[in-house]
Amino acid sequence: MNSGPSTYDYLNLSIAIVAAFLALTALAWQAWAWLLSGPRVTAEMKWGLLGAGGGLVSGPPRADWRSVDLATQGFTDPVVAVEIRNKGRTPTTVTGAAVRYSNGIQLTGTAPPAGDVLPHRLEAHSTFTYLIDGGHVGQGIRATVRTGGTRRIHVIVTLATGKTVQTNAADFV
Repeated sequence: MNSGPSTYDYLNLSIAIVAAFLALTALAWQAWAWLLSGPRVTAEMKWGLLGAGGGLVSGPPRADWRSVDLATQGFTDPVVAVEIRNKGRTPTTVTGAAVRYSNGIQLTGTAPPAGDVLPHRLEAHSTFTYLIDGGHVGQGIRATVRTGGTRRIHVIVTLATGKTVQTNAADFV
């Protein structure tokens, strides 16, 4: 005389469904935590000028920089600044930074005009700004334009893990 599932059967099924949901939630949480546990590096290209007393750094190229006579204030050396940010939970090492031109040629291995040299240990939740000599970048731009390329560049940052991070492309002024 079996009249179908009992109340206990439904209770057991409900508990099993809740347990399966909680197990899947815990698994998803662990996967998410594992993905966020390593270094998460981003890079942003900026422009600047160096002088004897320091430097000026800005976001995208600014046309009004040319209208202000910063040279009289001692800021005469152009630089491409790369702001490298580690948003992850573990440190990493930045081993290189290269300017890539529109024709695919890369400018690598230049000594920074000021600041730290590479490799550089980038701790978790920290930022490092690497400077690239704007004079060398400008020479590469002129050569690229003469061969049919454009003034558009971006910077590629290399990490010790072999991973590369690329900035957005922008026109070098």
